[in-house]
Amino acid sequence: MIFSWPFKVCNVANKLQISIGTATKGARIRRDSKLELIQDGAGNYMITPHDTHAFLMKSNSNYFCLGGTIKARYEWKTGDNFKQEHSDIYKELMTEHNKAGNLEDNWKTGPGFIENTVTKTYFGNTWRTGLVPFEPDCSVAEVQAMSDNTTLLCPMQHITGWTFECLDIRPGEKIVSNKIGEEMYLVFGQECFTYSKDGQWTRQTLAKHSVKKQVSAALEINNGSGDICTLVRIWK
Repeated sequence: MIFSWPFKVCNVANKLQISIGTATKGARIRRDSKLELIQDGAGNYMITPHDTHAFLMKSNSNYFCLGGTIKARYEWKTGDNFKQEHSDIYKELMTEHNKAGNLEDNWKTGPGFIENTVTKTYFGNTWRTGLVPFEPDCSVAEVQAMSDNTTLLCPMQHITGWTFECLDIRPGEKIVSNKIGEEMYLVFGQECFTYSKDGQWTRQTLAKHSVKKQVSAALEINNGSGDICTLVRIWK
């Protein structure tokens, strides 16, 4: 395991671990074995196969890029479920998944590997799963910062069953966050603000990289920064 990405970690109600870190170019998170896959709080590997492609699995890391440029790379070894002939199928699935966000893909493939480099831009203001909902079922996986000031959000669940989604808010624009599920948390990629009423309306600042539990049925969220804000919701 290679882990050179600096993270600040937030424990959320002993149910979630939210890690956010801004790295310089070259920082990496890499596993070299499936034994290094993420586990839940009980030590169980969180591996969910794709419904129709046994050589893919549901994303084991749930990374969200909040800014900068990242490269995701996968390598397979003899005996892995993912093989060279599956590369084109995987690229087509990912391209179709990210089509609505006008994502510019930069795929590269070669003997024993597939990788894609993505620069964070505006991907749309409707809720969606992350850019990599599924990944190859293989031994080696790596995320690398390809530019300075690349920010990564890594949410981990102690008990499985949480859903991770995101949307983008342009500077000066707003969205309405509707509460779903029994429990829901929001992570703010940039400074935002909302208004609360306790006799009179008061502006409330939502700090950059803060984690808030949404309890109201609907919450208006305004992007008060000069950058695109990625808003991540985690619900169950």
